[in-house]
Amino acid sequence: MRKKRPVHSALKISKIENLRSKVPTAFLSTEPYEFIRLIRERLGMTQAQLGKRCGLSQQYVAAIESGKKDIRISTLSKILRALECALVTLPVPRAAFEKMVWKKAMETAKKSLKSVLGNMALEDQLPKALDQRVILEREIARLSEKPSSEIWDEE
Repeated sequence: MRKKRPVHSALKISKIENLRSKVPTAFLSTEPYEFIRLIRERLGMTQAQLGKRCGLSQQYVAAIESGKKDIRISTLSKILRALECALVTLPVPRAAFEKMVWKKAMETAKKSLKSVLGNMALEDQLPKALDQRVILEREIARLSEKPSSEIWDEE
């Protein structure tokens, strides 16, 4: 039996990031219940037939297809098997990871700078606008250069 070679984490991340360019935007904004209805209708299957195939009532299938019922992944998988489909779950980032980190670093730096500048203003030590911009850019660079959990703290 062949041993699996460990894949470097950077390679795994790049594969995840590459998914963004391969998945049509319309798919990313489509809810699972919409796919169920579209596939069922394309197959010419009724809600009652689908329900019978996966052990659910027609009313429950209707509630799922209308988005009124949240479904677990196990139920979604069961429904898709009944529709002769496989469920594939993959994380598809909404943006490049670097962009997400930079955006959060910027938000964090702005909050931090606002607090510091507020204190400095009270003491009449407020730096010039140009200096404030330089300070902000340096803080963004520091926070995004080596991402840490610091940028993900919610207040």
